[in-house]
Amino acid sequence: MADRQELIQLLWLGKKMNCDIAYKIYSYTVTRPEFEEEALSLMERLYILYAAPEDRHPR
Repeated sequence: MADRQELIQLLWLGKKMNCDIAYKIYSYTVTRPEFEEEALSLMERLYILYAAPEDRHPR
């Protein structure tokens, strides 16, 4: 299982979000729930996670 720093680096490298990265983030979040907010906010800042203007809750 990937550790926190490895996951952050994957996001910062500008890799496209794929099933493998999403699975790694999800599996880490299951064991460490506090990482969820950190990962989501980082993805939003890097424009990896974004929503259409009409979406009320994109997460």
